[in-house]
Amino acid sequence: DKLFDPILPIEEERVRIVQNGDTLKIAEDRTLTFYDTPGHAKHHISIHDSLTNGIFTGDTIGIYYRELADLGVELYLPSTSPSQFQPDAMIASKNHIQSMNVDTIYFGHYGASSNVTEVYNQLEHWLPIFVHTGKEVFEQYNDFDEATKALQTVLMDKISSHLTKLNVPSDHSVYNILHLDIEISAMGIIDYFTKQEKANSTIN
Repeated sequence: DKLFDPILPIEEERVRIVQNGDTLKIAEDRTLTFYDTPGHAKHHISIHDSLTNGIFTGDTIGIYYRELADLGVELYLPSTSPSQFQPDAMIASKNHIQSMNVDTIYFGHYGASSNVTEVYNQLEHWLPIFVHTGKEVFEQYNDFDEATKALQTVLMDKISSHLTKLNVPSDHSVYNILHLDIEISAMGIIDYFTKQEKANSTIN
């Protein structure tokens, strides 16, 4: 409340509801095209900018850890936060964006990358690791918080091992950010499997 009070609504006439494929011309040489890109969350859209042939992806295809740029290391990790994470939809959205042959990806967190192939490759590498590890951990615990904590620990170990091989020191500031991000992602993965289990029990 101290930071945001009062929270005022936007005037209704200023709000535009967009559908997949809708466009908005904002200059003679610049058109924005909106795409439905679920996976991280059902409400997520990506916005293609015709002038730069870049796309604003929010968290749909991951988080960019620019803090490692000083070491020449690129790290892109999936954002699997609760409560609408869907791995298949995330890959489908990645494939859609990849098919557009964009030159730049503008991340919600944080910054931009022109090495788009590396972004796609790392998402394809890390997402199965997050999901498969999450399934293994989920099957070992009955408590949501315990499962989340355990998954966070295992995923952090895997990421830390990867970064160590790239000569990232263990006291690098990126770890402060990673701990929070992976905690939230672990929650989303355990939430995903919890919902799957409930859905399966209802069917059976």
